[in-house]
Amino acid sequence: MLEQGLGYGGNSLKIPEQCKRDYEAEIKRERVGLGKVVTLKDAILGYAEGRPVQGKLAELLGELVSLEIMHNKQIDQLIQAQEKENAE
Repeated sequence: MLEQGLGYGGNSLKIPEQCKRDYEAEIKRERVGLGKVVTLKDAILGYAEGRPVQGKLAELLGELVSLEIMHNKQIDQLIQAQEKENAE
């Protein structure tokens, strides 16, 4: 009986409000990450100066390219989700 009066039982007295997703903050965070990745990638390419990149440096460059693609896809998905939510 005490549980029901406090809202802990099956009949909750309060309905929690849904929080809206902060797309702008998420997009900004992804863009900051993308900027860091692109800066590192450009630094490696500048260091190579037209020479072939081999070994560990090539592996690092490949990882950075993968991260760049991932950030771009995530930004696109967030923008689409934001537009969809705003349309509703």
